[in-house]
Amino acid sequence: LTRFIVDFKAKHPEVQFVESVAARAELDIFACHGIHVHVGIASWSDALTVTNAFMSQLPLLTAITANSRANAFGADAASLRTGLLLRSPMVGSTPRFDDVRDMEHATLESAPDRSGHPRPRWIIAPVPHYGTVEARAFDAHADVRVAHELALLLRALADAALRGAPLHRPSDWIERKNLRRAWSRGTHAMYLDADGVVQSIASGWGKLMSTLRNRECSHEFP
Repeated sequence: LTRFIVDFKAKHPEVQFVESVAARAELDIFACHGIHVHVGIASWSDALTVTNAFMSQLPLLTAITANSRANAFGADAASLRTGLLLRSPMVGSTPRFDDVRDMEHATLESAPDRSGHPRPRWIIAPVPHYGTVEARAFDAHADVRVAHELALLLRALADAALRGAPLHRPSDWIERKNLRRAWSRGTHAMYLDADGVVQSIASGWGKLMSTLRNRECSHEFP
């Protein structure tokens, strides 16, 4: 194992890139390792339902992973990855789609990934060639259980949404405000629900867990 690591560090281009950046004291700018979760979906119609459900809970999802130590926004819980992604011209908040055809058209016009397939770089993005909806704008966490819990939560959200749970996206203005609060304050954030009512992250979690349990999701939570 030690020999493999030494060889990897010596030859891998990504390792060489990180080392060259660190040598210029710019590593914090690129310290944006993140969690990507792919949730399998059966159809474009399901993808639209699941995408909107994930966006409805974006403050909660962001808050639990907002832990970057490379602090870009002046708060102990700042999420550097999310901030960097939203500054990128290739990445942005997930659009609102009029219908399935609108989502399909927007998705297929996205820039290709390394395999040549269209792949949107939105916060929550349907990825048709892989049969998934991808959640991508989340910080990696020192505790691997956070990634595991996020994956379970997203699967349960998808199950609940496909069973008709009332998971509605707020307005664009509320989404932007909530995202900034969540990445800068983490689980200490206050946010606005779809009706514009101020909520704590803790109260939001309570309501979400109640919704998931009532919909008899296939994934159980403590």
